[in-house]
Amino acid sequence: MVAPPPLINEETPLIMDDLTTPIENKHKRVYKADICALLFGIGTWVLINGMFTQLPLLVKTAPEGWSLPSYLVILIQLANIGPIAYSVLRIGFPQYLHETCLIYVVMILGCVSMLYMALYYQETSPLVSSPHSTHLFLATFLIALVCCTSSVLFTPFMGKFPEVYLISYLLGEGLSGFLPSIIALIQGKMTLRVYAVLTQSSFFFPRRLPLGDCLKILLTHIF
Repeated sequence: MVAPPPLINEETPLIMDDLTTPIENKHKRVYKADICALLFGIGTWVLINGMFTQLPLLVKTAPEGWSLPSYLVILIQLANIGPIAYSVLRIGFPQYLHETCLIYVVMILGCVSMLYMALYYQETSPLVSSPHSTHLFLATFLIALVCCTSSVLFTPFMGKFPEVYLISYLLGEGLSGFLPSIIALIQGKMTLRVYAVLTQSSFFFPRRLPLGDCLKILLTHIF
């Protein structure tokens, strides 16, 4: 017969070494990593949001006029081919998918597209017997391709890091629409003040001034 297990009473010492489970140490928060995650989140949709804040200025020079936002929305929707291609690549050919390299490519493409838009957004080309902002359309499509792809590319990449940094990333993603709006408001206010300074200064100063004097006048009146 098998001997019954010994009874445990209050006087019997308990050995807890085998009963305890290791407690996971909490990840120590690194605030520099929080800042990087915040900036990483801002880079998701800041390009498209920044472009839309400039629409009141773009419609003044674009031949499409106030029909320009409709064209841009269509191009942004067409740019969803980026997330679709990424999803197909992730499911069908995961061995060829390198997220880190792809993130670098997306970021570089976004910077180049914004520079291209800043330099050539006013250029037009004949399209269907009428001039259109083809350079602006191309830059918008590339920027939208970057932003749409970032939605499905950046978030899984952040899953490789501790969860504490996901909050900073999502906060930055929310700021990607807030910051361009604030900058656009400041830009409009600064433009009005600079215009007022130049128009008032023309009565008191010669029209042709050295560059250093012009900067001193502007900085004195603006700040």
